[in-house]
Amino acid sequence: MKNLKYIGIRLIVGSFLFWIIIPIVTVLPLTLTAKGILTGIILVVAEVMFWSGGLIVGKEILKKFNLFERLYLLINNKLSK
Repeated sequence: MKNLKYIGIRLIVGSFLFWIIIPIVTVLPLTLTAKGILTGIILVVAEVMFWSGGLIVGKEILKKFNLFERLYLLINNKLSK
């Protein structure tokens, strides 16, 4: 069970690495269409990794990121701009 939490934490940290890759994609010698597709794939993979890791580690670890509260406020349109 403890190893599973480490996997979850690694998924969360790994998802942030994918966000760092996005600015690098913009300077690659690819067509605009390829950059858009690659960026979309990276975004989806990063989000899936993050939320999968969040489900594994549980609510108490994700509260450190303050995401459940922000998600609740966003859903209820209470998040200030």
